[in-house]
Amino acid sequence: MSSEYNIPLNLKCTREYMVGKEHTAHHIGSGDLEVLSTPSMIAFIEHTCLECVQKYLDEKHTTVGVYVGVKHLKPAPIGGKVRVEVEVVEVEGRRIKFNAKVFWKDMLIGEGLHERYIVDKEKFINKLKKLVGATEK
Repeated sequence: MSSEYNIPLNLKCTREYMVGKEHTAHHIGSGDLEVLSTPSMIAFIEHTCLECVQKYLDEKHTTVGVYVGVKHLKPAPIGGKVRVEVEVVEVEGRRIKFNAKVFWKDMLIGEGLHERYIVDKEKFINKLKKLVGATEK
């Protein structure tokens, strides 16, 4: 199914990230070691996917992550440069599905799927405000 947003199927994007102390499992609390945490790897994937398709959207739209299914295969050290490669594999209406691979040096350290939905920023925030108001009563 085609999308009104003209996001190309098979669109590929790559971004590099430096692993800092703030990205470690120990710092985030997801583990005890000073290595790239799985939550940080996921954040790198999400950020790369967000940036990849944002240029195809107008300023009132963005994407929000709705699904992440990844395997964290190997560690990466503080100071290591990781490369995230994503590819748009499906666009259906407002839903965009990506394949993602994460490398440190030439080693595959993570891979999986990520899905994002296109949302109108103002409508999205207004819905949240209504939900917050409803729960505070």
